[in-house]
Amino acid sequence: MGKADRARLLVERMDRRYDAMKETMRGAASRPTALYITPSGTTSGKGTFIHDVMREAGVENISGDLGSSPWHPVNLEALALHPPDMIVAGFYDLRSRRLDNWSLSRHQFLQRTMAEKPVAYIPSRQIACAAWFVIDAVEEIASIRHQLVSPRASVNGDEE
Repeated sequence: MGKADRARLLVERMDRRYDAMKETMRGAASRPTALYITPSGTTSGKGTFIHDVMREAGVENISGDLGSSPWHPVNLEALALHPPDMIVAGFYDLRSRRLDNWSLSRHQFLQRTMAEKPVAYIPSRQIACAAWFVIDAVEEIASIRHQLVSPRASVNGDEE
């Protein structure tokens, strides 16, 4: 297609961004837990692109060991017993997110959890397919993760 130089530049930029994001994880003692959720109340387990994105961003996908298939409804009971440190919300930018009154994501408990936990809202364009722009999603999740694991700054700017 005659765009080899442009492609190389994209790859180099993505690699630099990925390396910089990975550097923020150096020395982290643990991975915060995260729940991936869509407007339909579906979550993502092992063997999915989203699971891999979350792992690369430095978080543990709590749905990785739940459900009988890679894609399954959020288990509210398990969520109540083992709440995640953060939420990764995908596809909430679409107009179609207003599914119906029976959508699991409309459940009061899940809505309260999303209001109380840090949320990485990932636009659909970043996770609809595996391409160079997925680095934007990885960086957003990693940014929330970094806030969870980094020492908090005190009022005068010194670390606690």
